[in-house]
Amino acid sequence: MSLDQRIGHRVRAERSRLGLTQLKLCARMEFAIQPSQLSQLERGGASWMGRHIELAAAAFGMEPWELLKAHDESSRTRSRE
Repeated sequence: MSLDQRIGHRVRAERSRLGLTQLKLCARMEFAIQPSQLSQLERGGASWMGRHIELAAAAFGMEPWELLKAHDESSRTRSRE
């Protein structure tokens, strides 16, 4: 899995966990991207830019590096807390 795909899967998982639509996440990201772009990014069909990673992480209340973790790894970590 590419880095872009991994970040996309992680963003989609976090967005779903928080019950956010793509539009609501884009709003939290200051509309730096549009929902159609977010859809491509979540599928790994486009490359994430550093600023978008920072904004997505901030929207989820996490650090940007946390989006680089695999979804299953982060789930295990959160379940231990």
